Amino acid sequence: MSNKASRLSVYVPPVDSLDTISDPKYDLSGKLVSTASTDTNISNDLIVTVIAKNGENGTPKTLTATVSKNTPRNTRILLGTTTDLFDRVEDVYVSPGNNLTTYSNGLVDWSIYDLITIETVP
Repeated sequence: MSNKASRLSVYVPPVDSLDTISDPKYDLSGKLVSTASTDTNISNDLIVTVIAKNGENGTPKTLTATVSKNTPRNTRILLGTTTDLFDRVEDVYVSPGNNLTTYSNGLVDWSIYDLITIETVP
């Protein structure tokens, strides 16, 4: 909850490359993450849905944004319009978009770099 109503955004925060870590690195499925790549961009389309409202008794509003594959770090995507101001986020859902990296069986190969945050606009 914020002290004042603000505009919201989906933010792709800066991250360190895994190359700076000396131990082997594994993703959540146990696959070794390549240390040869320094590409920290988003590796799959992410559809981000945010439900937010202004005030405890405010009307919840659903806002959606797509974070495209290859979006670089330190990118901010504004949600809604300039009049959409909120002081609380009730829920956030992230689902795969259309441009995905998949395994041969069709499952999405999520990357450790498919990382976003929901923030107020500075």
